[in-house]
Amino acid sequence: EADLIVCRDEKIIQVHDFGTLDVKLELKSEAASYDAVLSPDPKFFFSVHDNEKICMWDLQVGRCVRTFQGHRNFIRSIVASPNGTHFATGSEDGTIRVWNIETGCQEKIFKLGASTLSLAFLNNRNQIAAGMDDGWVFLFDMKPLPFDRALPIQQNQVTGFAINREGSLLLSSSSDSTVRVWDLGQNGQPKNLKSHTGWVTALRISPNSTYAISGSADGSIIMWDLLEMKEKRKLPAHQDEVIDVDISQDSQRILTVGADRVIRILNANTGKQECELETDHTATCARFHSNCVQIFFSSTDCSIHTFDIPSNSEGSKLCGHTNTVNYICL
Repeated sequence: EADLIVCRDEKIIQVHDFGTLDVKLELKSEAASYDAVLSPDPKFFFSVHDNEKICMWDLQVGRCVRTFQGHRNFIRSIVASPNGTHFATGSEDGTIRVWNIETGCQEKIFKLGASTLSLAFLNNRNQIAAGMDDGWVFLFDMKPLPFDRALPIQQNQVTGFAINREGSLLLSSSSDSTVRVWDLGQNGQPKNLKSHTGWVTALRISPNSTYAISGSADGSIIMWDLLEMKEKRKLPAHQDEVIDVDISQDSQRILTVGADRVIRILNANTGKQECELETDHTATCARFHSNCVQIFFSSTDCSIHTFDIPSNSEGSKLCGHTNTVNYICL
């Protein structure tokens, strides 16, 4: 397995060996890459670039094996289908496009007019959820229909999505300070969860689907009970905007990343802090290792760091980028 790191501001994608953390591949593209998604087939991944192209990379041969072109403006989001047959992209050109991985052809185009800020395939459903900058969420059916239904849920921009593993709950976050929960088996109104006072900037659902975590530009972090559909507790706040949150695979730990250069590890059962890391530079993204006791975080110092929770100490540092590392994918 590999740890894939993408740097937005460079024409370089680095792939690190997950065991040794050594650079396994350094892939050069013709344009800067700023987002990527792994295919369910671990041989491939897809990256989007600032020349409106999508590249399909073969990790075994270490090169781009196919490009996809059709968007006419900045591509804001990309997501792969769980069965590995398609991926979808959303752009500032007002379209969402669905691509066939095997043929390389564009199979569907949904013309909406607004920019797509976030996309997600719904597990166990033949649908795509799209969050738009005009405040709408659309559910697109992959069958030959224009779309399944539209969800006019937010007053302002939809900033992100989270979907549980069963594909039954969809959470959306917004610049209007709310988190909304949709039961995709029902056609009723969503549950509106509000406690933040600023934009909701980070959102995750626990792997066991019992709670969600949201972080805000106001520094607050809320744990939401998804069984009772209400606030469960407030977690230790940051002094500045919350940049990212994540939940361990066993649902027992939570990590939060703040613009105040602090990363916290919290016990999900008690909400109490287990450890705190003050970083020299602002962290941009953080993820739990599957062992639940180690985290990886990227930083504005152009590197990726590891941190061991039991020993409360930093580990390896991965260097090589010459500008901010914006995103990591495990």
